[in-house]
Amino acid sequence: MPPSRAQPNRAYLWSVLGALAVQFVCVSVTLPITQLLTQAPLFYIDSPFHWYEIELAKSLAGTWQAVGYDPFFAAGYIGGVTFNASAKFPALLCVVFSPRLNDIVTYKLYVFAAGLLGPVCVPLAARWLRLSAGATLAATALGILAWWITALRWFDTAGLVSFVFACYLALPFAALVIRYLAERASWRVFLSLVVFGEAGFFLHPLFPLLVAPLIVALTVARWRDIEFPRLLMGFAALPVLCLLPNLLWIVPMLSHPSFAGDVSGYQKTIDISIVWNEALGRITSDARGSRLNMVLWFGVLWAIAAPAEPRLKRMAIAVTLASAALILIAAVGAALPVIGRLQPNRLSASAYLDLSIPASLGIVAAVENLLALGWRRIAALGSVVVFITASGFFTRELWRELSFADIPHHGAQPPETRGVGKLSAWILDWLKNKTSADARVLFEASKGRIHDEAHMAGYYALTSDREFIGGPYPYMHFAGFWDGFLFGRPIESFSSAEFADYLDLYNIGWILVFSDEAKQFLDRQPELTPLDGFGPFQTYAAKGPRSFFLEGSGKVTARSFNRVELDQLSGSSVVLKYHFEPGLTAVPFAQIEPAQMLDDPVPFIRIVAPPSHLVLKLR
Repeated sequence: MPPSRAQPNRAYLWSVLGALAVQFVCVSVTLPITQLLTQAPLFYIDSPFHWYEIELAKSLAGTWQAVGYDPFFAAGYIGGVTFNASAKFPALLCVVFSPRLNDIVTYKLYVFAAGLLGPVCVPLAARWLRLSAGATLAATALGILAWWITALRWFDTAGLVSFVFACYLALPFAALVIRYLAERASWRVFLSLVVFGEAGFFLHPLFPLLVAPLIVALTVARWRDIEFPRLLMGFAALPVLCLLPNLLWIVPMLSHPSFAGDVSGYQKTIDISIVWNEALGRITSDARGSRLNMVLWFGVLWAIAAPAEPRLKRMAIAVTLASAALILIAAVGAALPVIGRLQPNRLSASAYLDLSIPASLGIVAAVENLLALGWRRIAALGSVVVFITASGFFTRELWRELSFADIPHHGAQPPETRGVGKLSAWILDWLKNKTSADARVLFEASKGRIHDEAHMAGYYALTSDREFIGGPYPYMHFAGFWDGFLFGRPIESFSSAEFADYLDLYNIGWILVFSDEAKQFLDRQPELTPLDGFGPFQTYAAKGPRSFFLEGSGKVTARSFNRVELDQLSGSSVVLKYHFEPGLTAVPFAQIEPAQMLDDPVPFIRIVAPPSHLVLKLR
């Protein structure tokens, strides 16, 4: 083999092996390998919400459905892929490996595998982009650092594992697309792209947005090398083929009204200052910068300014422009509602990972210019000193990220596995011993994750077998309650009479709150009796009668995912305190109609001429 090819291939091999070794050691520390097969969960920020959605997805998978009726929250709503677009892959794994592996264990194995394989995508992309041995090694090192000491680390430990993995997969996918377009790769490469793209889109719905800027920019950079038939295959046939199998989850997600709502208020701040705050490594309420970002930009300047092979120069400029565009979209893209729903603030994390490619070219350029003459040699010498110093600093940051000490971390403080905390243990005990299934619990969720640093409502509801008014996540429903904001209004804006009407409408028997606004309001309500308190929490019981029927009578004898069993129904029609959703059916057949109540935008269920016993489900 000619030396010109042997050296890059050896560098690629060592980069892959090095990335695997480093990631295995580091991930085994933060997500202890000794706890992978235990029942200790990853309950931090979004992880328990995903656990709940995985349980729902598993239940629906038994009937080959992507969506179904969830009676545990918000008086019933359409759940499933509608609110679980980003955790489909671990849900599928849980379905495949059940009952051989517990869901908690399967999810941890998925998180471990993503951490092991994610940074390996960087040398893979470098090989397909035909980078030199030095640039491949530099890009791999930057990719590993990006996993641990940037916003990607926070997203990963916060439960956005699929998003972070998709950010890394975007690099080799875009590189392989350009290899097919510009280097006349075989039809086998195209078929590989189809499978790759289908899997990436299934992994996370933002995958197309992560790869599109890179592909467009690199296509422009290699425009002279691309033939029109291949361009047509890459920009027309490939997206369609990647989309087709994913219609199985896209169609049900978009066809149900529940998706039309604003399902999240997170990651959609509109603020241009996020751009320079993150570039300077600052971490604010909205910006999640990293000191690595400054070094990436410094390397990019070298890649653009230093003399280089034209192909590499164009590549550096193209990827830099694509990354800059993504950074701008991340900061201000939410001004457009259609982009705002994608939670664009997080896109900058992917953009900075993309910059590892031109930055690696810049690092190599600085080293090569040590042999130049004049000011270029002086600049190169100073820059190499900066890169070496930065390497030492980032190694220290990586070491701190692996530390179990109570010091600042980019992500969760190790170990990532954690049991149910003291607050959650008290809440579960209260739910099991002080409430019953004949009424619902009005549960105040928290944007700041006061419930043991996580969105725990889904775990509470399913573990205690109680229905909540609220959502498993803030912002999801009108019948929601978070941080003193109830039914679309500040809680203190309700009169006592209005509040009593809502207690009856949703069959609320108990209330659990933490905010001062909620406590002060509820303490004044004559319909409530204060109960136990613990830490920031206060509980109450409603004095009124409890019933799941607004009109007629009957009993709710059982409910589970996509199933509500009713018995002893009486009356020419009955109106349930459950929300109506298109597609709901009764077995045996009965006519189901929507019934509007108060100002809830979602109607309730009216059953005309009901039989004595029936089951409601979504077909």
